[in-house]
Amino acid sequence: MNKKNILFLPWRDYNQMLRDGFRTREAQILKQMIDSEAVDKILCVNRPEQPKYITKILPTFTNDSSKGLSSERKKHKKIYTTLYSELWQVNEKLYVLNLKYHIPNPKGNKLERLKIFNRLTSAQIQRALLAIEMNAYITWCVDLTRAKIAEHFKKDEFVFDAIDNLLEHDQNKTDSRYLKEMYSIVNKRADVVFTVSTDLRDSLFHSHPYAYYVPNGIDLRKYKEETFERPADLPQGNPIIGYVGLLQERIDIELLKHIVLENSNMNFVFVGPILSLKYFEDIRRFPNVHFLGAKHHDEIPKYLRYFDICIIPHKVNKFTKSMNPLKLYEYLAAKKEVITTPVPPSEDFSDSLHVAREKEEFSMVLQEVNQKPFQKFSEAHLSDVIKQHDWKDKFSNMINTINEKRERND
Repeated sequence: MNKKNILFLPWRDYNQMLRDGFRTREAQILKQMIDSEAVDKILCVNRPEQPKYITKILPTFTNDSSKGLSSERKKHKKIYTTLYSELWQVNEKLYVLNLKYHIPNPKGNKLERLKIFNRLTSAQIQRALLAIEMNAYITWCVDLTRAKIAEHFKKDEFVFDAIDNLLEHDQNKTDSRYLKEMYSIVNKRADVVFTVSTDLRDSLFHSHPYAYYVPNGIDLRKYKEETFERPADLPQGNPIIGYVGLLQERIDIELLKHIVLENSNMNFVFVGPILSLKYFEDIRRFPNVHFLGAKHHDEIPKYLRYFDICIIPHKVNKFTKSMNPLKLYEYLAAKKEVITTPVPPSEDFSDSLHVAREKEEFSMVLQEVNQKPFQKFSEAHLSDVIKQHDWKDKFSNMINTINEKRERND
């Protein structure tokens, strides 16, 4: 077997994956790279760390993804350290490059947009590639802000994995010109593009000859255990209606208020970090609403085990149409009935969940499912469906797609 080396440029870096528990798409893909017999070496390049003086003075300036990882790093082997970077060996396959530029890196990786730091990053990557003797490799990029770097290091293939339409995110409106430029580079220079939704493929990469829809998946190994101890912070008594994931403006707050008020006999539990405190300020005051904060990915199955119904009350707009919520796959793996607004990929699971288009319908379906669970489908059906979405199979298909494209060109 001709094994592949991979230069990996993730959106959320390896340190954050370690801290959060490898929940995200790119984290799961990295795990599959490590486990795959088709892969030899991987160089994962983190974004520049925030300098310690900034995190001490302004701890909320930007998340320092290396925080709290000293015990994990003790397990890794340091290959070298320089003024601007450190190279670590995590295992026999994975190497991680940490960048240190000693000045703040504003949100959106704005530091590396400057030519001097773009060149500095390229120099550090080149040094690491030489150190681990990685001459031929696939450049696998998930970070749109690093499209130029991915293009610069294109060796065998340049693969781009698109996880959201960043042009439609509210926080990126002032950055649209730059993002369009990066998407243009991907369209022109990437050999293969994977997208998390069909809308993302059709809206941004419709002219690319090798753009493929690859929805999210699930690590089913985490859901083999069915007897979990009940987490102590879950409310007692009434049925639990649960949501797992980032808490921000993609949630339809008016719909949420409606179902919370209409169903005072149910507890609404939210597991995940609140990214927009003001947005959720009013709803946090309701006595049947419980925000439990962020949890390590290994803890998620324990919470899902005690949810009675799972919900995805997302707004329906251009941004959510470009998404493919990981939470849906987690809900189904836990064999839970799901009620969602008509956002992707609900159309792919029409026989395995409940779709509600209006807030009144959402509340009505919630009451019906609570009173008479599993009338539309069975738990066994959900188990059969989710088996088709294991990350191992999805990554294998991605590698096969890359190989087929190479064979066509040869």
